[in-house]
Formats: sequence, C-alpha cells, structure tokens
Amino acid sequence: MLGGHRDHAPEIPWDDLAGMRHRLVHAYFDMNLGMLWQTAQEDVPALIPLLEPHVPDDSPQPGSPRAPALPLAPLRFRSPSLAHPP
Repeated sequence: MLGGHRDHAPEIPWDDLAGMRHRLVHAYFDMNLGMLWQTAQEDVPALIPLLEPHVPDDSPQPGSPRAPALPLAPLRFRSPSLAHPP
C-alpha cells in the first residue's frame, strides 16, 4: 500500500511482507522452500482477515464501465528436489 496507507493498517506486518517479497525477487534460487511453504500455509491465511477490510469493493458503480477481469494462469508448484538441480 502506498501513500501512507501503512499508518491506517498498523495490524498488518508490512515489514515482514516487504522482506518476503525482497527474498522472493532477489534471492529466488536461495529460498528455503520449507519456510516458503510454511508461510503459504500458515501466515498467508492469517493475513487474509487483516487485509480484507482494506480491499475496495469491486462491484461496479452505477454508470461506470467495468474492465474485464484478466484470466489468471494456474499456479504450478515444482518439487523441492527440483529446486536445486545437481
């Protein structure tokens, strides 16, 4: 969230989120897959109720055009044994 929105949601662990993003982007091949899996299974679901109140309602307003939703590609998980080839 930009523009000082962090101050409006102090319950969200912004520094942790930014740190995880930094690791994913800059140290992708050096990730601890167990930690990443634990984050996806435990931490992300716990964040959803904290984030939901800050997500704007996506229902179209009267008179406003609605952009078509982009299709999302399915996630493909690789086996941890393939993460670091010999």
